[in-house]
Amino acid sequence: STKFPDVRQRLDREFAGLPSSVVFDCINHTDRKVVEMAAYLNDVDDADDAAGAAFSSESESESDADSCDDCDFADYDGDV
Repeated sequence: STKFPDVRQRLDREFAGLPSSVVFDCINHTDRKVVEMAAYLNDVDDADDAAGAAFSSESESESDADSCDDCDFADYDGDV
């Protein structure tokens, strides 16, 4: 059976042979995708603003209360 040290050894060997140009190209590709996603999200946000607020200030407050920023993982029974 394969153990973590075996996997680590194989990964180290493969990454040692990985040309820096491949890493560079992957980073650039991901950067472009992030820029595209940010533009898309801004367009969606602008469209929502143009269409008018779908929520009243009261429902926005309720929505904010459900935000993950307010989550308390102390109540979570699973592994974090």
